[in-house]
Amino acid sequence: MSVLAPALLGFLGLIPVIILIYLIRAQRRREPVSSVLLWRNLVQDLEMRTRFRRPPITLLLLLQLLAVVIGTLALARPFWETTAPPARQLVLVVDASASMNATDVQPNRLAEAKARAREAAASAGADTAIAVVRAGPRATLEVATRDSGAAIAAIDAIQPSDGAADMRTAWLLAGSVAAARPEIPATVVLFSDGSFLGPLPSIPASLAIVPIGNGSDNQAIVQVGVRRPPAGSARPDAFVRVANYASEPVERRVRAFGDGLSFDEQTVRLGARATTDLVFEPPVGTRVFAVQLVGGDVLRADDRAEAVLPQSGEREVLLVSTAPEVMRRALRAIPQLTVREVAPDLYRDSGSAALVVFDGYLPPALPPAPLLIVNPPVGSWIASARIGRPGYAIGIDPESAVVAGVDLAAVEFGRVAQLVVPSWAAPVVTGPDGPLILEGERDGRRVVVLGFEPAASNLPKMVAFPALIANAVDWVLAGPDGAAPAGTTIRLPGGVRGDLVGPEGRRVESAALALTADTDIAGLYQLRRLGADPLTLFAINVADERESDVAPRQPAVGQPIRPFSLPALGVEGEPVGIEFWPYLAGGLLLLLVVEWLVYTRRGST
Repeated sequence: MSVLAPALLGFLGLIPVIILIYLIRAQRRREPVSSVLLWRNLVQDLEMRTRFRRPPITLLLLLQLLAVVIGTLALARPFWETTAPPARQLVLVVDASASMNATDVQPNRLAEAKARAREAAASAGADTAIAVVRAGPRATLEVATRDSGAAIAAIDAIQPSDGAADMRTAWLLAGSVAAARPEIPATVVLFSDGSFLGPLPSIPASLAIVPIGNGSDNQAIVQVGVRRPPAGSARPDAFVRVANYASEPVERRVRAFGDGLSFDEQTVRLGARATTDLVFEPPVGTRVFAVQLVGGDVLRADDRAEAVLPQSGEREVLLVSTAPEVMRRALRAIPQLTVREVAPDLYRDSGSAALVVFDGYLPPALPPAPLLIVNPPVGSWIASARIGRPGYAIGIDPESAVVAGVDLAAVEFGRVAQLVVPSWAAPVVTGPDGPLILEGERDGRRVVVLGFEPAASNLPKMVAFPALIANAVDWVLAGPDGAAPAGTTIRLPGGVRGDLVGPEGRRVESAALALTADTDIAGLYQLRRLGADPLTLFAINVADERESDVAPRQPAVGQPIRPFSLPALGVEGEPVGIEFWPYLAGGLLLLLVVEWLVYTRRGST
């Protein structure tokens, strides 16, 4: 509680005056006498006692003292301080993607973005609600508070990642924070170098963007792949793509490692914003292949990439089909695969197969293994209808490994299903009536969907068919047992108790508690059982051209962007309180009436 007129509290000095009056007043006692003639001429005030005595504690005295206290408080105008609703909202979105680790600004872009975000939070007034959103591979709301100190602490706690930012989700999250209080003006400020896919959707807030970064001199390993050894060979081939994102040609050395030991080195000359492909032959028995750009540039995380090589042991493929002949021939042509067949009515998920192929059939619940779905039945979650005419390819994704080196120009796909494209999948081959082949990742495992019946097409008679099936099998089995981009959710094998250990020995997740784990940092992840060798290895790389191309870009946003400046974000507001002196004044009036009644009653007795 505070008062607006503290000087008027001086009226409390009337309290000792009232007590003094009660001290000096003569004390009389009523006694019945026969006559008052003997006392008429006496001066009654001379009866005052000269020694100190305690003032009489009477109801009248207490009421008068209480009246002085209440009256003085009413004059001083006391009030209770209260919290006013925020006058504005400030949402700070900090980009924590791989490109924000670039060192063209010191110490790096993320540190610069966090410093600018701290300034914005510190300049916000006490009447500002502040929210902090981290835009990493997973968008998270770090804090929503009225305390600028708590907001600054949340900004300081933001950690970097080696993956691409899910900026769309982060943007929608910032918009939902602003929309939660539509009556309060909101400003969303994005601290980013713009290395994400756009455009960003409109949100109910005014927008400001703080650009971070000023350089583009970076080279990167943008792709690493491993081809399984052919039959009779134990030596796989490793393919590496190196890119130069600088505006000038460069020369870099590329060093290859097998299980941590260097075995080859090549020098590459890269033109401005050009790429080149290299091939390495890891030593026999190599488990982990790694490649490193020698020297340095502004982003070190993409200068190294790793891949877990397939071993010589065979892996089991479970083929579930009523007519398995065509798919059986294609699968058995792939080295180191053991094909086991089962009819749909006898299918049970045992969890032992490295790959499950559903041909013309889909179970009610999908197994957790990687999947190749061929000719999905109509009425299932992936196929809505059957198209009456044969399909042919009119669009092919050149970046997809599923169709790499496969000529589909002369293929008639026969009986084609109308595919329903789920949110986790993307078309690889498109026909005049919609997608023909899909690829994607669902619940931590890769899935390829062939939306046609191979036996009803001319594809099995062509060289393209075994190549297509081999590519599809290689792709679904390559992740994460191979190499995957940072931010990938990896699937842990069920029934295993142990820890998932990431780069630098950091424990990521307990396999006894979760079946999936997130991988924000590039490096080698090992699933370890206590006291045992690694059970499974996962190689995680940056492997994203958007992140390696560190040249700052202006994000595309579907609404106007206003200039951003500091410190014009907030102004300290006046104290807000509830005055209650009128209640005291009313209480004082009532108290004075009671005091008067007590006084008159006493005088009449």
